[in-house]
Amino acid sequence: MAKESMTYSLSQNADLIIGQSFKITVGLISDNIISQSTNVLFSKINNITVKTTPINLKISTGGKKAEAIVDIFVKDKINDGDPITFNIDTNMAGFETGKFTCTARKLDPESLVLTVDNQFLDLPTGPNDPSIIGSSCTSNPGSTFCTKVHTVLTDPNGKTLSGVPVLISENRSGNLDRFHIYDSDKKIRIEIKKNNGFDQMVINSDKDGNIIFYLYSQESLSAILELISMIGGTTFTQPATNAVYAISNNLSSSNYLRWPTIAGFWSGDLISRGSDKFKVMIARYDNAKSGDIIIFYVNGVRTEHIVSIGDPNSILGNYSIELPYDMFEYGVKSAFSYIVVTLGGAIEPSFSLPLVYMGGVISKPDPDVKREYKPCIIHTSLGIKTNNIIEEYSLINYDGIRFRQNGSHDPKKGLFMAIKVSDSEEGALPSNATVTQLNVYVDAPSGGPYKNGKFTNSYTQSMPTFTDSETGGKYILFNVPCCDLVNFAPREESGGVGNISFDYDVLVDGKKKYGKIWQGFIDSRTNDQPPCQE
Repeated sequence: MAKESMTYSLSQNADLIIGQSFKITVGLISDNIISQSTNVLFSKINNITVKTTPINLKISTGGKKAEAIVDIFVKDKINDGDPITFNIDTNMAGFETGKFTCTARKLDPESLVLTVDNQFLDLPTGPNDPSIIGSSCTSNPGSTFCTKVHTVLTDPNGKTLSGVPVLISENRSGNLDRFHIYDSDKKIRIEIKKNNGFDQMVINSDKDGNIIFYLYSQESLSAILELISMIGGTTFTQPATNAVYAISNNLSSSNYLRWPTIAGFWSGDLISRGSDKFKVMIARYDNAKSGDIIIFYVNGVRTEHIVSIGDPNSILGNYSIELPYDMFEYGVKSAFSYIVVTLGGAIEPSFSLPLVYMGGVISKPDPDVKREYKPCIIHTSLGIKTNNIIEEYSLINYDGIRFRQNGSHDPKKGLFMAIKVSDSEEGALPSNATVTQLNVYVDAPSGGPYKNGKFTNSYTQSMPTFTDSETGGKYILFNVPCCDLVNFAPREESGGVGNISFDYDVLVDGKKKYGKIWQGFIDSRTNDQPPCQE
């Protein structure tokens, strides 16, 4: 008669990190009542430390299921690739021996960083699980109710690690269990356990090294979840790329906080004196604590601008916060406000400050970030071809951006940007990179969409990836439309033209990085009425 298999929370050929400690759950399921004297025993151990005397099992109410949770410690004085072996037996008849043949491995600590796809989650008005909302975790404001969280575990040489138990917990206690959490297939809900007041769970990497799970926000349960992933028993501890903010859209209150105060501004038009940032003061509020979070809103829509309060005395009541002017739309009435999410999870909204942003920022890329990748290649409206490239420090004029009808009847206008992709070429984007936006900055004496010579905008990828038929090179493409670039004019007295720059933001392995700056000049005046048309 064939023997039954015990169940284990660890793959029998898992990769295990040198020095790692973890808990293995051993389970028995029987058609017969399991005796109270039933135990499990570890034997033939190699390169781990584990209890070697019989270990009693916890038997279920019905008596036909039992489990034991056992601590295992991987030795720290072993080498990468060394075998880790042990057997698990039970004194209950009918179960076969569990034979484990694992491997000691080193870990690239950076691969432990969890990527959060959707930083902001809305709160549903009813139950929220995969069976209810479907399989897609959209990122549409107002209807974002879940997010994928993921990473790929690798060794220092980039080889994937399978079966590694990863402990995932929270930096702010009591938030992880405010979500329903599902496995990579969105079918099994993952169990959350408490340890010293913090919620935590264990997920094993799959055969390809993936750690994947999904967070589902729940009705009336606001939360700020700062995920931490770690390898027990080691110093490998990493925060996720972003916190997860599950915030209600209902921000009404009977006791609003004071509106944000902008340095040098009271009401009416908000105008920069050249800087791209302004200073904000948040008034002191009752029971402010270290760990409170401030999230800024424009017209009732949350922005990406978030401040974590360290010392309330230094942050509150002072012009201690800097925010970018470009969070406001030019020439449009805006309502500027914020919410405070307290350490205890309460949400306190503020009154709004009305304003109209009227520009004044000198448009230029951030000079302080590290730039690792080649600048984009600029092409005229004739399209992506070598002889249409506009060299850096050249002049962009109307002829380069105007409407074109080429031989294939494919109309083109504006500029076309190509960003090189190659895993072997120095300075090119790796193939796993995602360009999140291409940015344009114009600082001219006059003209442009806002008539003041100043223009900054960002564009998301709207064109398919391009492969050069001559070289085989691959490129990510963007288009900046003619209407955004037309009629920038030089200085009347001297004829000095405007400056134009391009750069781009990119995500590589969940980390934000930057492309180098392309710089040139612009004089895009035209008598065409209307411009940019056939």
